Amino acid sequence: MGWDSGTQRRLGTGLSVFDSNGLLRLHLFGARAVYDAQVVGARAFVRASGTDGRYSILDLRTGRQVRTIRDGEMPLVLSGEGGAFFG
Repeated sequence: MGWDSGTQRRLGTGLSVFDSNGLLRLHLFGARAVYDAQVVGARAFVRASGTDGRYSILDLRTGRQVRTIRDGEMPLVLSGEGGAFFG
């Protein structure tokens, strides 16, 4: 995520999901900035630019949005599988 001072806009690269072999499986959110992503198994909790305080729950196998949570704090996932991502 970055900032373009010329256009006064946030820069983003969306969210790319790779498999265990390093192959790109999904690309979500286009070129929007992703502020936070938490992964639990095959699900991801993601807050991206333009979501107005909402976050999405995604199925990482299909790329389908399972649910949108409005007016809520994203959960902080504690696991031994890796650290949290904060963009």
